[in-house]
Amino acid sequence: MSGEPTQHTFPAAHGLQLVELARRWGVEADSVLGPFGLDESQLARTGARLDADTLVALTERVRDLTGEPGIGIYLGLSKQITAYGFVGFAAMSAATLREALEQTVEFTPTVTTSLSLSLRVEGETAALVLTEHLVLTSIRDIALLSFFVGLRHMTRDLMGREPALDVELAIAEPPYFSRFTEVLPSVRFGQPLNRMIFRADALDLPLARPDRAAFNLAREQCQRQMTELGFAGSWPGQVRRAITADGGFANIAQVARHLHVSERTLKRRLTEAGVSFSELARDERRLRAMHLLRASELSIGEIAEALDYSTTGNFTRAFTAWTGRTPAAYRREVPREGLLRGAVDEGEG
Repeated sequence: MSGEPTQHTFPAAHGLQLVELARRWGVEADSVLGPFGLDESQLARTGARLDADTLVALTERVRDLTGEPGIGIYLGLSKQITAYGFVGFAAMSAATLREALEQTVEFTPTVTTSLSLSLRVEGETAALVLTEHLVLTSIRDIALLSFFVGLRHMTRDLMGREPALDVELAIAEPPYFSRFTEVLPSVRFGQPLNRMIFRADALDLPLARPDRAAFNLAREQCQRQMTELGFAGSWPGQVRRAITADGGFANIAQVARHLHVSERTLKRRLTEAGVSFSELARDERRLRAMHLLRASELSIGEIAEALDYSTTGNFTRAFTAWTGRTPAAYRREVPREGLLRGAVDEGEG
């Protein structure tokens, strides 16, 4: 376990979840943890964390010992929102889905810097986008499927009903996934981004268990953790907002002035959070472009102008580099109808 603030780490509770899951296949904790010199009591310590290499190796070992390639599906189904500490408590006690997701986006660095989340709203469509800052190559399918299966499962618990949403993943469909289609029924593989997509009006739906006092307390604790970890104010989140604060796309000098810091300090803060300004700026343009292509009737030239590209050709080349498809091909090949369903499925909740 590591306490280095600039290293990608995860709550040790993630390791405990793997151990508990392995028991369902008759695999005991010693078999999982023994080669790493760990035991359950170490993982259960308050504030304990695992470095990324250890978590990857643990996950690989559980997959091998259980013989279940789709272990990520089971891991997602076993996730509880309380396992995410105060971030989970803040989401659980929020008044609306929007409020729950905004807290999750803002305070993700208290869980890990290996990824970041952003909430994007364009017209009738909203998306929670996951950006990988550390690609866990050998277990990427497990990491992504467990995250989005868990997210869908926890969203249902928060709302008290089945959510109407689509999922897109930037991995090829795993051979084993055909056994689990009912768990994640509306998913598309091989996409440019990892994201959960739903109607924007779902953001204002009330959650099942709002509690303002608990929400405020959990938020205060999240802010304290952010300060202790050196991420006070969620620098990636602040920079993302500042990049598009005036409707256009600001450069790093403009963002630094907006945030009242020097460019050097801004770069250092982002490095500590495991991301660069160029990555954030690129992602903002890519996300805005994909949303506009899917959720608006703007022409490709109008979208290029909205994204501050000098010519449509420059935008087309950039978009093709991001996604492997031209803007026109992307708009033609990716269906929109799945995004425009009712905000909540009617039926048994």
